[in-house]
Amino acid sequence: MQTGNHQILTLDGTSPGGARGAATYLVLKNSFVGWNNVVADDGAAVGLGSRDSVLNCTIVSNGNLGCNSIVYFLGSYAVVSNCLIMGNTNGAPVLTRENVVYYSNKVVNCKIIDNHSTGTLIPAGGYVNCSILYRNCLIASNRATGAASCGGLRVSANNTGTVESCTIAGNQGVTAGAVYNDSTSCRGFFYNTIVCSNVGGTYSDMYLPDSDATNRFYYSSCPTVDLPAGQGNLKSGPEFASFSAGDYRLTANSPCVNAGTNMLYWMTNAIDLEGRRRIDYLSGIVDMGAYEFMRNITLLSGF
Repeated sequence: MQTGNHQILTLDGTSPGGARGAATYLVLKNSFVGWNNVVADDGAAVGLGSRDSVLNCTIVSNGNLGCNSIVYFLGSYAVVSNCLIMGNTNGAPVLTRENVVYYSNKVVNCKIIDNHSTGTLIPAGGYVNCSILYRNCLIASNRATGAASCGGLRVSANNTGTVESCTIAGNQGVTAGAVYNDSTSCRGFFYNTIVCSNVGGTYSDMYLPDSDATNRFYYSSCPTVDLPAGQGNLKSGPEFASFSAGDYRLTANSPCVNAGTNMLYWMTNAIDLEGRRRIDYLSGIVDMGAYEFMRNITLLSGF
């Protein structure tokens, strides 16, 4: 159970009213969830049961003294989409229950930024486990200060997760800055994703325990890790518009422009994190990361 002051304003849809996993097909939409103080070990500011949805919501300044989570997937086929998850403390901003097989939970088109976790091995960005999918998300400027922690995404042992077209940058962890693989049994697959400029005590960007983990990256960029070049990966900086200002859009000279793969079923007619067309009309090739670079076009007439 969750305790505390639930500052939930529901503008459209049905509020889940805090952590719970019994009901299904509930929707929290166009809502603000903030300043909740969760004290239970299994509590969360927002809990999703099977086939629940959280859409177009702002989830900010919540805390979990039980060091568990802010947004917690308790069932299967649940979706968090077009949300801002920012400034939360102690619990992992996104978490799925461990050691239980769940399927097809998704975090799509979300910004997970400026969160701070103090728990051991609780990442600031979330867990990439239990078949959870992160797509078209910005995971940036999160901090995890507990022992052996990771600032971005943790791939749990014996679990599988997928990351597609995400930007993971500016995160800090005690062990790894951005991505932490628990063991050789982890199966985290990364496509069209940028991982850079993170800070970790042992591994600046990623801890990948074996070659199999490294080989699960496709058309992705990380300057500090030797990812297989034959799979479309780059070892170069993405050249953000302004890393210091938190502007993670790509510049015209970025090697990540037109360097992704379109061979993902959802790419057709898809948009990026700012609503731009993912596959532009000029090149027909998607960029790496959560943001698509758009060139200015001059149209001439009278000829």
